[in-house]
Amino acid sequence: MADPQKDSGLYVIWMMLSMSARLQIGALGELDFTPGTYAYVGTAQRGRSARIRRHLAVDKPRRWHMDYLRPYVTVEGITLYDGHREDECRLVKQIMAATGAKRDHPGFGASDCRCGGHLLFLPRTLHEPENLEL
Repeated sequence: MADPQKDSGLYVIWMMLSMSARLQIGALGELDFTPGTYAYVGTAQRGRSARIRRHLAVDKPRRWHMDYLRPYVTVEGITLYDGHREDECRLVKQIMAATGAKRDHPGFGASDCRCGGHLLFLPRTLHEPENLEL
């Protein structure tokens, strides 16, 4: 976990989508989303609190993949972690291993890296896994 006073590092936004949706997600195109729990992993080297506030806002210009999904989901929680941009993909893998989550939307949230994506679909209603450490 992270020091909440530190305004840089990783974050996970835990969300619930209540019904199926076909959404245009920027350059990724039209994607189908299954109802259920999603986790979005992001990072901010400074201004993490501002970045999270922006992700939580619904009515805003669309800049990141998350901006296209946000109006359709309910945010269930946020988890903060210490770490850097290069730790994002490792945190994604840890969440996948701990929960059975999978990447249903390749490239989502990962425009600046080569991993499979930073949006995870959890196979059952589940909130943040415990005891994840980077």
